[in-house]
Amino acid sequence: MDTVAGAVTTKCFKNLRGNLKATQTAFYFAEIIDKLTEDREPHKEIFELLENSLEHLDGKKNDLLISYFEFNFLAETGFHPELNKCISCSKKLEEAGNFFSFESGGLMCKNCRHDIGHSISSEAIKVLRLFLQHRISVIDKLKTENNLSKEIRQITRGYLKHTSGKELKSEGYLYE
Repeated sequence: MDTVAGAVTTKCFKNLRGNLKATQTAFYFAEIIDKLTEDREPHKEIFELLENSLEHLDGKKNDLLISYFEFNFLAETGFHPELNKCISCSKKLEEAGNFFSFESGGLMCKNCRHDIGHSISSEAIKVLRLFLQHRISVIDKLKTENNLSKEIRQITRGYLKHTSGKELKSEGYLYE
């Protein structure tokens, strides 16, 4: 067993201390990483995702930050969802009538659904694609209605829960 003998703060997220919601979100991010990654397994991309998310959380309020973190965390840990074609038949997706399958790890067309998958709007698909293609600053440029933010949260949270198979304790504090 290793023993930590000392530590030096390289970045201090001052605004997190005075903001309960931001602190709860930071704990949620930390719990995701703690529960869903292996000890002693370095993962530079996940560290950078966490660092960028904490910087963002320290300075700005954005309803899409949690979803951005969850979706990109899953992509970095090998659960990159298929968002460009039907995961089942590989055909190009129609503009409407698509479904996100947690079980299959991506989008399904209406012909392949077979009672699995969650209905997803074309707007939500576009936002999820942007999450995976761009840096975290993209969430500041997106203007989403409350319903769209809620739909995206349901998809990212559901995909994280299904993929991990774990309940995260800190998640309960985020939506009280």
